[in-house]
Amino acid sequence: APYDLELRLRQKDGAYRWVRARGQADFDASGQPQRVAGSIADISAEKRAREALQESESRLRATFEQAAVGMVLCDLQGRFEQVNGRFCQMIGYSAEELLRLDFWAVTSPEDRAGQRERHEQLMRGEITTYFLEKTYRRKDGSTLPANLTVSVIHREQVGVQLLGVIEDVTERVLAVQAAEAARDLTAAVFDASAAFLVVMDAQGRFVRCNRACADAMGYTMEEIVGRTPWDLFLATEQDKRESLERFVRLRQLTCEQAHATLAATTERLWRTRDGRIRHITWTLTYLPAPDGSVRYMVASGLDTTDRKAADQALRLSEERLNEAQRLAQVGSWELELERNELTWSAEIFRIFEMDPERFGASYEAFLDAIHPEDRDAVDAAYTRSLKTREPYDITHR
Repeated sequence: APYDLELRLRQKDGAYRWVRARGQADFDASGQPQRVAGSIADISAEKRAREALQESESRLRATFEQAAVGMVLCDLQGRFEQVNGRFCQMIGYSAEELLRLDFWAVTSPEDRAGQRERHEQLMRGEITTYFLEKTYRRKDGSTLPANLTVSVIHREQVGVQLLGVIEDVTERVLAVQAAEAARDLTAAVFDASAAFLVVMDAQGRFVRCNRACADAMGYTMEEIVGRTPWDLFLATEQDKRESLERFVRLRQLTCEQAHATLAATTERLWRTRDGRIRHITWTLTYLPAPDGSVRYMVASGLDTTDRKAADQALRLSEERLNEAQRLAQVGSWELELERNELTWSAEIFRIFEMDPERFGASYEAFLDAIHPEDRDAVDAAYTRSLKTREPYDITHR
């Protein structure tokens, strides 16, 4: 009978080479061997290739079972032929149950068309691998967001298979959803705020502006974004110069230095679209870039125009009252009973010839300034007025 075996031959340098030896003996009519003929083929490369393939298969099996991600092997129609434990945990099925299914059965209906299109491209040889963000349907009916990578592999004794790697991205999806919800909430608060809110980059360009600011200034938000305060709003040359200087400094400072050295509040005169001047008090903060420089300046503004007008009107009224009292030589006063705080007009201080800075503004200090002979009468008149709720009128020194 012929023989066929693989063996190692020692070479001149002492190394061994794999060969395949085959041969057969020839026999005469009486059955006696006459000669043996055979061949020896160098199969070192083939042997190394087989060993590498076996090692690769071993690594695949180890990786498959120990992977922290889901891994599946399917036939070309998508039927599961092998699944690892992690995928079973992710999807809620046992390995035995999954081996009776295909990957279409555990894919959410809304994702099937997209995956089928990529699968058909793979089968036509147009691509050798594909990646999908998809949703799996677990055994209990819940969903699993995942990243899926599918590749074609060739395995000895098995043939062509599809290798799927499935990454559970639930935490990432939840984090994205939380970030989107936080961003939506921030946007809602930003636009609902009655205060003026603007965000500017380090060059002074508006990146964002809330509705309250845009409406008060008479512009749309789209018209404001990309512009600067000095070419759109600032009403005085001094404000324009100071604003430009601030942003020149900002580009030279880190965010920490900006908070430490630049004023946190500033007041500017802004001109509206129709030419009205508004007094705006701004509170400023800075947001850093990855390198620590200033990326954005966030400013919250309060329109103090009406308050300043009211303050000015009050000052004018007080000045007129003081002038009228001076001419009439009549002063006025008010006593806050709970805190025992006495307020005198300027004319009373003049009549009593007292320094407002040195006078202890209280009822007792007032009595102390009255002539000793008149003091009891004044106190009695004041006390009686409180009890009877009637005005009093007394002359004293």
